[in-house]
Amino acid sequence: MKWSETQRALLILSIVLTAIIFIADLFTPLGIAWGFVYIIVVLFTLWVPGKISSVWFALAGIILTAFCFFVKHAPEVAAYIVLVNRSLSIIGILVTMFGILKYKEKEQIVREQKEKLENLTQELKVSNSEFEQFAYVSSHDLQDPLRKIKSFG
Repeated sequence: MKWSETQRALLILSIVLTAIIFIADLFTPLGIAWGFVYIIVVLFTLWVPGKISSVWFALAGIILTAFCFFVKHAPEVAAYIVLVNRSLSIIGILVTMFGILKYKEKEQIVREQKEKLENLTQELKVSNSEFEQFAYVSSHDLQDPLRKIKSFG
């Protein structure tokens, strides 16, 4: 599959944004929901061909969100708040990933159907052209006896 310059730029932007989100998440209090920002990264993969990029960036977001939960210690924030925050972030990332995968699957089906339709249209044009030639020859051949009858008359 061939990637356009825009798609490559989106992929690079997604990588850079993932790194920025991770660094910001490491240096801010646990109560802030940085994990939700990974959803934007996963959404960028909507314009990148193939399904695997969506899965990889979603997994990266989930792993980095969980990693920050285990690495950072913040006694000033209640554990259940952090756990709910991180869990909701992971659920949001997963829902976004599955939505994009479903969208790309349907997009692939539409692309295949469009290709089939174009092939059938081309075959129909060829068939119509052959039919027009047949109709012309038949018409010419059927008019020949009429011309002979006129000439005898």
